[in-house]
Amino acid sequence: MGTTSPFYKLLDTGGNRPTYVIPGLARARALLLNPKGNQVLGEATDMDPQGLASIEDKYIDISAYSKTKTYNSII
Repeated sequence: MGTTSPFYKLLDTGGNRPTYVIPGLARARALLLNPKGNQVLGEATDMDPQGLASIEDKYIDISAYSKTKTYNSII
């Protein structure tokens, strides 16, 4: 993601730092970590953003992990 990409230009606010709503991080559906190997879908409220990627300047992927390690990581 270079500094001339359209994605970068959208995020570069010239010193003004607006906030962006990141859907799902206040509450996200994720698989519970289960020592028995069963996969159970749960609702995580402890997801912490970990990474951000721009795909073809069309999509933004955000990875997040469970702070309490109760849930699997999500994208």
